[in-house]
Parts: sequence; C-alpha cells; structure tokens
Amino acid sequence: MVDLKIKYEPVIGLEVHVQLDTLSKMFCHCSVAPFESEPNTYVCNVCMGYPGTLPLINEAAINMVIKSGLALGGKINKKTRFDRKNYHYPDLMKGYQISQFKYPIVVGGEVEIFTNPEKKILLNRIHLEEDTAKLTHITGSNNSSTLIDINRSGTPLMEVVTEPVISNAHEARSYLLELHSIFTEIGVTKGNLEQGHFRCDANISLKLKNSPKLGEKVEVKNMNSFRSVFRAINYEIKRQEDVLISGDRIVQETRGWNESKGSTFSQRSKESAHDYRYFPDPDLPNIYINEDLLNEIRLSLPELRKDRIKYINANYNLNDQSVNILCSNLHLYNFFINISKINESGKFDIQIQDLSNWITEEMIKVIDSKEIPYKKITDYINPRYLLRLISMTNEGIVNRNGSREILASLCESKLSPEELLESMGLTKISDSRELDKICEKAIIVNQSAVDDYKSGKETAIRFLVGQVMKLSKGKADPVQAESSLLKILNLK
Repeated sequence: MVDLKIKYEPVIGLEVHVQLDTLSKMFCHCSVAPFESEPNTYVCNVCMGYPGTLPLINEAAINMVIKSGLALGGKINKKTRFDRKNYHYPDLMKGYQISQFKYPIVVGGEVEIFTNPEKKILLNRIHLEEDTAKLTHITGSNNSSTLIDINRSGTPLMEVVTEPVISNAHEARSYLLELHSIFTEIGVTKGNLEQGHFRCDANISLKLKNSPKLGEKVEVKNMNSFRSVFRAINYEIKRQEDVLISGDRIVQETRGWNESKGSTFSQRSKESAHDYRYFPDPDLPNIYINEDLLNEIRLSLPELRKDRIKYINANYNLNDQSVNILCSNLHLYNFFINISKINESGKFDIQIQDLSNWITEEMIKVIDSKEIPYKKITDYINPRYLLRLISMTNEGIVNRNGSREILASLCESKLSPEELLESMGLTKISDSRELDKICEKAIIVNQSAVDDYKSGKETAIRFLVGQVMKLSKGKADPVQAESSLLKILNLK
C-alpha cells in the first residue's frame, strides 16, 4: 500500500511578538506594568482609549526596533509611519490597534540557525505596535464572565515576521532559540517567556511536494514556550495530513493550542489584511530615520552569538557541545579566547578540547555554585592559575578530585594552585607502597564488599575505591587505587 503522506511537505512561517524593555508604554507616559502587578493600576486616559486623547511616540522603542533590524541584517526604512488596524475585540481599548502596515521600520533580514545542515531563515519585516489588554475568562456552573486588565494595553510590542521558509518543527524551534538569544544579548527585551515577553504564532500549510502552489494556511496561537511551538507544529502537520489524505480540504482559520491536551482547536476564521481596513493614523506623524542615528545604533551592537560560533569553529577544533556552551555567554567566550591565547603562547601545552572541558564542566560548576557573575570571572579566576592547575592535574601532581577543591578555593583566595595544594594537603600519593597500605586497610575493614567482589559482583570494586579515597583524604589517584586493589584481591 502506498503511503500517501509522502506527497505533502510543510511550509511554515512564524510571527514573533517581542515585548520591548522600555520604561514607558508606546504612546503614553504610563510606566510599563511589572509582571503580576495589581490589575488596572498602570493606566491613563490614552491607554484606556478615552475619546479625544492624543498619542505620543516612544522614541526608545523606535531605536530598539532599528537595533534589532541592524542585528539581523535588515534594511531600515528611512521613512516609516503608524497605521490603524481595525478589528472589534474586547481587549482593544480604542476599537483599533496602532500598528505598522505599509511602511514598517525594518524590511528583510535573516537569522542563521545551526541545524544540520545550517540554514538561513529569511525575514519579511519587523514592525512596531502596541500590545492589547489582557482578558481573563472565568467559567462557573451557573454563569461565566470575562475580566479585563488594561495594564498591558499600550506596551511596546515588536513583531518579527518570517518568510514561509521553515520546513519543520525542529527548524522552527532552532530559529526561535537563536532569535531569543540575539534580542536578549542586544538588550531590547528581557525575554521572559513565562511573563509574555516573547510570544509566537505559527502559520502552517501543506503543499504537494515539488509544487510551487501553497496550501491553505492555518494560524496557531497561544504558544508560550519553545516546547509548545515544537509540539503544536508537529500536531498541526499531522492533523492537516490526515484531513488531506481523507479527501477533505483545509479551512483557512485561526486555531489555539491546548498545552495540557497537546492539540490545536478551532477559534475563528482567519482574517486577511483587507479585513483590518488599515489606514494611516491621523494623530501620528511620519518618522524619518537619518544615517547619523543608524551609525550610532550600529556602533552600540555587541558581538553576537552567531559570530562567536563562526569564530570558534574557524579557529579551534572543539565538539559542538563545547562550542554551544562557550558561545552562550559573551563573558565566558571572552574568557576562553583569552586563556587559549595564553595557552598557545608556549608556556603551557594543554590540548584545546581539554582546556574547553575544564571551563565548560569544572569552572562553570564553581562559578554557578558560588553565584559569581559571568562578567566578573577574571576577578575570581586568574587564567594563568587555571592553566597551571590543569597542567598539575595532567602531570599527576594532584588528582581530579583534589584539583576541583583547589579550583573552588582559587575563587576565594589569591594563593597560587601550588600554594593551595600544599596548604590544603592535597598532594597526590605517588608512593606505590603507601597506596598499597591504604588499599589493604580498606580491604580489611570492608570484608562484605570483598566477599561481593569474589562472588562475581565486580561493581563492588567501585565501593572499595571510594573507601580508599576516603582513607587517603582524597590524595589517592582513583585509577591507581583500583589497580592496587585488584592486584591485592587477586593475590588473596
């Protein structure tokens, strides 16, 4: 039987709504309401939509969208304006939303995702609008009601729209993770998904393979996590496949996502642009962006994660996990680049993957446990001291457990690794006769573990190694301890 599912392929476009990290709302002087603030306490006549009130433009929000567009390689329109988007819903206080239609601030751009193979997700536009109020629906056995909180109304919202070039849920999730990383790094949003700072709608359709004609588009809303987007896209692809294979047609509509049930559900028929009756907002002037402003904002952009990944991949032979961790934080990346240059200067001879493992495994554990800010890593850990500690470990002067203790102490002391090694009494036992004596003592006081080993339970040797480490106060080398224990046990 022929599998008809192979006839179709998904076409996906994403719309991401990003709450900008401004102090005030988009068109009034109200402060942006903190999360979980008392309802309807951050409001004024403008954001409540009173007749006769006039909006003011938040310049900081404009600059943040420009910054985002430059970071993503988009074209900045020198002339932009705001339009009225008309639709009747209780969360729109004025009965329309101030948004951008014909002249968005940013046109085009791209986001590179590091999938296999790598892919560039092309952007259609980035525009600026105001957020709506928040509705809370209450259902009861006798009646139901809807409460409205106007605090969120008027908050600056940046919308990033892709072209329909995403092929599957994995690419969609990779794109969202990369976009979130870029926007939080350049400082335009706090990016807290639980607080609604980064929300996503997905437009999903299926088309016949190798056909240029797109299928009917379904928009899925109400997704508040990367996991939800991934699951919702996979569910909707399967649902549409089943509909088409059964001979029915896909209805263009808006669907919601039910996280607990893991399924989408129909909400309403999907509107088109003409349904919104866009027209220029008569209360707001055109905005003209000059080259001086663009240059100023361009100079404020930090080095981005994608650029860091490219640099490390081009200059160092590291595994993907190490690259992703090192590039996830600018300060951690800078620490690695600095320490690797010191290592390459000739004084040390540490393999680059070994050095990376120490940073991404051992050092990160220490700075996280001690709550050390990443921007202050070098204030607590001297790169040369870390290199000397790794060399001492590789040369067998101190075992791995002892070196972990020294690393933790490096953050609290100005002493060198050698001084800490002596003061902490962590010099590794190098005398084989001394190690044999400790192993013999561990065997004598742990007869049940010895019996287990002799009865075929080879895992008992790990328990005995642990006892040797305890008796030696961490000075024994675990590998040498196991070798000594096996030698003694096999002679008995």
